[in-house]
Amino acid sequence: MRKQLLLLISAGTLLLSGCVTWQQGGQRYTAGSGAYSFTPPAGWMFIEQPAGEIRATRDGLILQQVTVQSRALKDPLPGSKRVLTAGLTPFELAEALADDLRADHSLLGIEILKNEPAKFGQRDGFKLVVHYQTKDRLRITQSIYGCIDQSKLYLIRFAAPSRHYYERDLASFEAAVQSFQFSKS
Repeated sequence: MRKQLLLLISAGTLLLSGCVTWQQGGQRYTAGSGAYSFTPPAGWMFIEQPAGEIRATRDGLILQQVTVQSRALKDPLPGSKRVLTAGLTPFELAEALADDLRADHSLLGIEILKNEPAKFGQRDGFKLVVHYQTKDRLRITQSIYGCIDQSKLYLIRFAAPSRHYYERDLASFEAAVQSFQFSKS
């Protein structure tokens, strides 16, 4: 019952921001922009928000969420205000994103646990794993894969409380990452 209530609260919050429809995971999904496709985890629900961001959860956005985002390279990162360029190496991209996370004052005590090269959508990219605490002292672990495709930065993130939910749902997230494909251009 508690899980259903958290999912309803999370869904209600997102519904207030615009008209969105939750869909079942486990089947191939192509983004509205047509730029990429991936398979959200089976047993999860997901939505594509008006700005094109995808959010997926199993038990409610507070307990775990996978987010797919893209942003034009010309747009500065929200925290650090750094503008990225297509010539950055995957390591440099990861460092820029880590700096951006450090600039977010709502994330306390950020620790970078992993910064390594990784394939993302058949592109050279990076994988970051970070720990932080929220202002409510909830310990969160977040895994982030990212790369540049054409003139955009693409990220797929998984965030969950470090205790129980992160380890439990990590394999589902990794499967979603492996399914990610960019459309042929």
